[in-house]
Amino acid sequence: MIKRSNIFELVNIYNKIIERSLLTNIILTNLFILGDFNLYYL
Repeated sequence: MIKRSNIFELVNIYNKIIERSLLTNIILTNLFILGDFNLYYL
């Protein structure tokens, strides 16, 4: 049997990974948008 505390720890780690990937996705999309903006308006 898997202990409940282990499941909670796994969920916490999973949530942290998701938050980090979301942050990196937002940063990358912002960089791409800024890059396109700079290319168009140079």
